[in-house]
Amino acid sequence: MAETEGRVLEHTLRTPDLRWLARHLAPGLLAELGSARQTDGVALYRRRADLTSSLAAALGGGREQGHAATSSEWFGQAGNILAWISYQHRQLRDSYGDSDNADNLRQEYMKLQRYYDAVGSRSGVTRTHLLPGAHRAFPTREILAGVFDLQYGWWQRFRIVTHHIIRREWWRLRQRRTAGS
Repeated sequence: MAETEGRVLEHTLRTPDLRWLARHLAPGLLAELGSARQTDGVALYRRRADLTSSLAAALGGGREQGHAATSSEWFGQAGNILAWISYQHRQLRDSYGDSDNADNLRQEYMKLQRYYDAVGSRSGVTRTHLLPGAHRAFPTREILAGVFDLQYGWWQRFRIVTHHIIRREWWRLRQRRTAGS
């Protein structure tokens, strides 16, 4: 249960209106989670190490460079394909930069969607829309289709679509200004 709570807090830390609550709860959860050992098995060890490093980083601590790539490799070697794909998702999120080429970003995000689709993860395909820079990679109609493809609540749908539209329009405006200069 603590690990599930940690995953919820991990996502809550990225939600502007709930970040304060997650910052308050995360230190206690980190203490409760403790640390796993490699002898506990690859799945438990990497999941726990990933979660604790993610929470610690969100609270202002450091994060080991390439942590997501290491976890991805571990899970790939262990044969858990969906976990490997999920770490590809995390690696894209962790390595995102505003200066990334939009076409390359779209190609990488669509490749991730194809991976999720290949293993039958509809939620994974749609979660790709939540990656940083998705406003540069996906048109609004695709985001709209995605939020109705899964069982999001109405408030979540509104927040996802509104965030996408605002970010996309600001980005397009900057593109026009840059092209006009």
